[in-house]
Amino acid sequence: MRRHGKAARLPGFQELENRILDDFAAMKSVLLLLPEHVPAGRVVDEVRALAEILGYYTREILAGHEDSPARCVESIASGLGLEDENGYKPKGVHGILSFDHLPDLILIRGLEEGPVSAAAHWTGLFSEWARASHSRANSGERPLMLFLALSGQGALLETPQPDLYLSVAHWWGFPSILETRLVCRTRLSGGNGKPLEGLWRESVLSSLCCGDPALLDTLEDGWDFSRMDALMPKLVDYAGVRGWSREEADRAARAVSGHGAAQGLKTNERPAAALKPSWARGLVFLTPERGVVLHTAALALLERCEDILHRIWAGQAELLLPLIDSFRLRICDHLSARYGESWPLRWAGPASHEELENVRRNARACQWGHLAAIFDASPELRRKAPLQKAILRARYVRNEMAHYKTISLSDFSMLMRCMEDAQAGL
Repeated sequence: MRRHGKAARLPGFQELENRILDDFAAMKSVLLLLPEHVPAGRVVDEVRALAEILGYYTREILAGHEDSPARCVESIASGLGLEDENGYKPKGVHGILSFDHLPDLILIRGLEEGPVSAAAHWTGLFSEWARASHSRANSGERPLMLFLALSGQGALLETPQPDLYLSVAHWWGFPSILETRLVCRTRLSGGNGKPLEGLWRESVLSSLCCGDPALLDTLEDGWDFSRMDALMPKLVDYAGVRGWSREEADRAARAVSGHGAAQGLKTNERPAAALKPSWARGLVFLTPERGVVLHTAALALLERCEDILHRIWAGQAELLLPLIDSFRLRICDHLSARYGESWPLRWAGPASHEELENVRRNARACQWGHLAAIFDASPELRRKAPLQKAILRARYVRNEMAHYKTISLSDFSMLMRCMEDAQAGL
């Protein structure tokens, strides 16, 4: 099966495909609404390929300039080549459904090339089609399904209410940060022969590009992301390519702010009404990890450097904090094996009473500051110079991260070298 673009390989898109296929299994027509950067034609290709693999007989209708629902019906009749023995084409939905040898699924494409008014007539047809599907099912016949994907301004049209034979779906809730990281891993793996740099860049890029893997094309060229003077112009240029203005970014930011973080973390299947215009333009998206999020390039348009730095920090924290703490635990286990469980109190005590009680109960509770003091106080441990250096470096990085400061590539590389050099002593 062919796959189109980055999104089609992601679990979130596959989940959306599965929901659509479940709707087809329930004999529902499907209206899918997309933000403007998602090509409707490619989505139609994907859905048709999957439907045909599952044995559905499909036909496509080329639409785009219909000026009424009746014209939409005529387009379907013409596209399917329907006419009676006298050469007359059917009138109305029931007229189409009266013919024999109809396909299981009709896919409508071409509306992204036509006026929004044509898309409005097609969405209006879906309600009538659902009612006709009820009648057809009640008479023991299988309903004929429609599939239509609308992007951008077409996705903002009023849509019919979901029905027993009609589903309305949205491109919403993906790509997640995890899925964006999967794209980064694929794009960056072994690219420059520097796996540590790739790991660091992957953590940063997946956080900056969450919701829009296409931003990787702009940001994947190597540089130190702690240099905002290099990053901001690239993000602003990307916003220009997408046609976003500062005013539009500001409206999107206010919509996100009004939505609320807790509500944003809910697994809603569609954007709220206040978010929908910004969602259709690609400025706003939902991730399971962070809820409703404003595009990083929109933050750049608004000169919100601190918010961009926080995204960089969040990506780095996901990588570095577990890595550093795992290293701390290995040091604690090494010292326990060599000196017994009471080693945290052998050379120097911790700075607080709370830490003292913790290390009395569990030697693994010894924190970086206490470890540094122990190595400084013990002549025997000071001979383990690489390990002491690694402790000081890990403590520095951990403290920087604890204060929401980003870590440069050079600091990350130095940390990894120090940890590697210390392995011989563990």
